[in-house]
Amino acid sequence: MRKWPIITTMLLVVGSSTFSSYVDAQDDITGHFFETQIRSLDELGIMKGDGKGLYMPNKNVTRAQFATFLNRALKLPAVEVEPFTDTMGHIHEKEIGNAVAAGVFGGIGDGSFLPDRDLTREEVAVIISRVLTSHGLTSEPMPLPFIDADKFKYPNEVQPVFAYSIMGGNSDLTFRPQESVTRAQTAAVIYKMYNLLEQIEKEKLEQDMVYDPDLDVDILDLDRETIVEEKDSSNRDKDRDNNQDHDRDSDEEGEDRPFNPIVIAKNLLHVYEDKVNSIKRTYVNAGTEMKFLDESKDEIKVEVAGVIGYVNKDEVELIGEDEAVRSYYKIDNDYLRHYVARNGQYESYIFGQVPSFFKGSDKEYSFDGKTFSKGTFYQYFNYLPLLTETSYSARELDEFVEEQYPASPLVGLGEFFKEVEEETGVNALYLLAHAIHESAWGFSQIATEKYNLYGLRAVDVDAFNSAMEFDSFEECILYAANYIKDRYLTPGPSSYYSGSFLGNKGVGMNLFYASDPYWGQKISGYMYRIDRFLGGDDLDNYRLAISTVPSLNVRRGPSMDDKVIYEHKYAGIAMVVVDKEKTSDGTWYKIKSDHPDYEFGYIYANGEKGEFAEIIN
Repeated sequence: MRKWPIITTMLLVVGSSTFSSYVDAQDDITGHFFETQIRSLDELGIMKGDGKGLYMPNKNVTRAQFATFLNRALKLPAVEVEPFTDTMGHIHEKEIGNAVAAGVFGGIGDGSFLPDRDLTREEVAVIISRVLTSHGLTSEPMPLPFIDADKFKYPNEVQPVFAYSIMGGNSDLTFRPQESVTRAQTAAVIYKMYNLLEQIEKEKLEQDMVYDPDLDVDILDLDRETIVEEKDSSNRDKDRDNNQDHDRDSDEEGEDRPFNPIVIAKNLLHVYEDKVNSIKRTYVNAGTEMKFLDESKDEIKVEVAGVIGYVNKDEVELIGEDEAVRSYYKIDNDYLRHYVARNGQYESYIFGQVPSFFKGSDKEYSFDGKTFSKGTFYQYFNYLPLLTETSYSARELDEFVEEQYPASPLVGLGEFFKEVEEETGVNALYLLAHAIHESAWGFSQIATEKYNLYGLRAVDVDAFNSAMEFDSFEECILYAANYIKDRYLTPGPSSYYSGSFLGNKGVGMNLFYASDPYWGQKISGYMYRIDRFLGGDDLDNYRLAISTVPSLNVRRGPSMDDKVIYEHKYAGIAMVVVDKEKTSDGTWYKIKSDHPDYEFGYIYANGEKGEFAEIIN
């Protein structure tokens, strides 16, 4: 048994608030608070849309519909049962029967089921608790921590759903057990239940690991009927003999690894520059997918989100490329959407503009967000230096937020975003997009109770209590702009500067700001959506270039004799190009300087010394 924590005033997974969808979205869940959960269930075939972009996230769920969702999520076996008096001939008759036979659903006591009646929050809690109990996930009885606990009809039966944080209360300390639930809220519950059961199953498999002394490898059946077929093994042996598709010679350490493996981080993982335990290049969170490049006895060379480095072999898992659940990019209603695989499940977000070489419903794979099998494409807002100005006015920024979520606390802050842009030089479009991403459009608990729109100092293990508190949203925005500018966007002895753009885990703000390798891409996706909604005036408004070599110096003038202002340590750092100057030794780019003491700087771009930078838009 597990004891469950006291639930405080957090607005946890399933609250009662709903949010209207916004006009610009090509479907009705883009930007929704539970968009990730809904899209994940859609990918898994558990909760589907109508095929025309409608998921109806705010529509109430009936008892019959919930039974159907559970059938798909739990893969319930088909059985023949006597139908209820009101389910015979119902479109979900079979699914209702399967759920009842599995012991997770029941009638109302008079021979009827009421399939088309709206499901209540308490019913969801009872049903999910039964599912958890059937998988051995029980809990000790404890008083329910809600001020309306006396409204529960079955207080003892709902314990597991709270013990495992599948559901929670509202910010006013109520649960509202008799209130209906929406499709979006239901998706959030099933999503958490599904992931918990998958994790439990994985733990059981690891405990039941079988050791085969003849093979000298650990054999784990990961939801495959056969671990390795003789034919596949033979093909791998041939490929090794022929050295096909390898960046290294076959060695003793690599003989048992999967052919063409994908590398998965087991936990928070450091990526090192040249060898493990040398200089830390960056870090990624658990479940991150990485490209295998090479290996030695203790380390593996990988590529992840724009960076190449080394990881400890004991801290990663190798999965065959054909067996792995892969992350991919795909067109979604004229946006480029990134589907990220974590622990066998998908979450997704809009990244930005669709590259011209993407066609139809094809999936494209990339480890850096720009290099695909059919071409290379730089998402403008992912590479736009943030010490720039947006062309949009305060009124236009407010218009975007108001059209998406009229009740959002961010409505009306456009004027202050622009004031901060003028005072600090940090792009107002970025500040708004970052706030939307971190605060769930201003609705997160940290935002509503601490006026913290950026999750500043919110540590994962205790995010709410560790997060900074401000007296107003305006105070938070100004603090965040100065903090981010000083620590990430400008070079200096105490700065994490690696370029003043969002970037990824190789370069840019994302390198050290967040463990999520796609944090920068997610925010740039919001910037693209805002820009597209408002007319596209910011897209390609600045001419951008990237460094193509490490250690590129930014100088005061277009000569190797001019003073070095600061250095671009890594290749791939983006800059705003304002002019070009040709000299006797080649072409120099005049760029917008990130150094606070200089408005402009110069880099050697190309010529007799080589190619040091290239224009990307």
